[in-house]
Amino acid sequence: MTTSRLGLTDTVQPIVDELLKLPNGIILITGPTGNGKSTTLCAFLNKMNQAHRRIVTIEDPVEYKMPGIVYGIV
Repeated sequence: MTTSRLGLTDTVQPIVDELLKLPNGIILITGPTGNGKSTTLCAFLNKMNQAHRRIVTIEDPVEYKMPGIVYGIV
């Protein structure tokens, strides 16, 4: 999954792309079941996942596991 396939508007897409380039921060993704949280998280992590970055998620359940990501379960 890529961020370009999330259906973000032309206004929001470049903002998200710039935020994902930042060296640190927190992105909180919430919503009801079936709303696309896991798909969004997966697309963001794919874009951010690089050897020099330490990425930690806290999610339950973990739906997609990717190499290089540390998964914390609540």
